[in-house]
Amino acid sequence: MGYNLQIDRLINWNVKKLINKISNDEISLEQLEKVYNELKNRGINDFSSQMHHELQNELIPNTTKFFNKRLRWWKLYFKNDNVEYDLKDFFQFNFMNKSIENYNFLRGRIISELQNHNFGKYSAKSGDISNPLIKLKNEVINSRITSEVQPVVNSHLFYGMFYYQFPTTIISLCAYSIFDFSLNASVSIFGLGLVMGFNYVSKGWEKFTKDWTKRLFNDVRVSIDRDCVENGLVKELTASYTEERRLIEIKRGIVQGINSKL
Repeated sequence: MGYNLQIDRLINWNVKKLINKISNDEISLEQLEKVYNELKNRGINDFSSQMHHELQNELIPNTTKFFNKRLRWWKLYFKNDNVEYDLKDFFQFNFMNKSIENYNFLRGRIISELQNHNFGKYSAKSGDISNPLIKLKNEVINSRITSEVQPVVNSHLFYGMFYYQFPTTIISLCAYSIFDFSLNASVSIFGLGLVMGFNYVSKGWEKFTKDWTKRLFNDVRVSIDRDCVENGLVKELTASYTEERRLIEIKRGIVQGINSKL
């Protein structure tokens, strides 16, 4: 009889110890709500504002300045194939790098603050990091510049030279040597061809760069609002909050069930 009583006391002691451990490790629903609201109303909203600030005050003006100074239309004649590499180098160091780093930081913060159960089964794992801005950056550097920008450089130079400058050069030479045009007249024909070719390249390149950068900046805005915030951080925050709340309720149910048996 005494032995059984000691066993019962030992079991009760261990059960109470287990209950205390579960209760002490548990974050309250009130604390969970506070963390959730803090991350949503300040963390994500502030981050969204910071991303748009970097876009408006760094990426857009720096990119515009780069095209206006480093890639003016007349420099295409000297750079040609190097345009692609210059652009890739520029975007490698200037494409929303602060936002990329801050996105990873905030995503890690969501995981660390809303996944507090050591043995909880979470669907969002800390090692599974997908950054929409990195994806867009890699797409621009590895694909868009090569397939969209460099071909335009080549085609504009080709058409400017072989549809305007080269034909008028031949005409001016023939006019002077065969048809007895004066030197001034022949030079004028040659100069007209040069101007027409330069005009074609300059207008075409400026229109293309304006349209291309406009599309790029719009894609960055969409990536920020849709991919990073709406379909990224907000969804992950909501999912983590729901899972954490579910685990809290499960643990409370376990504790209540044990207490009811004591």
